[in-house]
Amino acid sequence: MKDKLHNDVVAEQFRSHPAYAAKLLAEVRQGSDPCELYCLEKQLFAAFGRDWLQILNTPEQKSYRK
Repeated sequence: MKDKLHNDVVAEQFRSHPAYAAKLLAEVRQGSDPCELYCLEKQLFAAFGRDWLQILNTPEQKSYRK
């Protein structure tokens, strides 16, 4: 069996459950440090591409990357 990278597995989970991804993003924005938010945004980009903010119906101005 071939091993998968952690970020690939996370991206698959986000694609399978976009509502979970949106909820997780909201929670991380409220209570976490910028480094955690940055890591999550990289994973969301891997899952949904450059349009991840629109896919998750998330206002762009709340993103770590403005």
